[in-house]
Amino acid sequence: MLIVILFFSLVSALCIRLFAQAKLTTVQGNELASASAECQTAAECFKAAGNDEELFIDLMGMQETEDGYVCYYDENWEKAEGETERRLCIKVKENEGIYTADIGGYSGEDEIYKLTVKKYQPQE
Repeated sequence: MLIVILFFSLVSALCIRLFAQAKLTTVQGNELASASAECQTAAECFKAAGNDEELFIDLMGMQETEDGYVCYYDENWEKAEGETERRLCIKVKENEGIYTADIGGYSGEDEIYKLTVKKYQPQE
């Protein structure tokens, strides 16, 4: 009888661990999906804005920083006021009319998603 109780205890502990791991995987998957969608939106806005830096900032609702641009999000990846844990960071570099934007979605110090997008804007 003791062996049966011990067996069921082990099996129930394993089931609880599997459910906890499934929850963690779901949360991480949602973070990745949300961060990648916001990064792709930023990439499209970057390309659509052309040379108009102000239009890009307005389209994304970003703030200018020393390193580039940043936009903050709440836990559901909805835009938030002020600094929060989740953010989108964009660094733009220019070389002979080719603009490169490194776009990254972060949660705390962890990089969730990153992409690089380039566009050619001839000098006027």
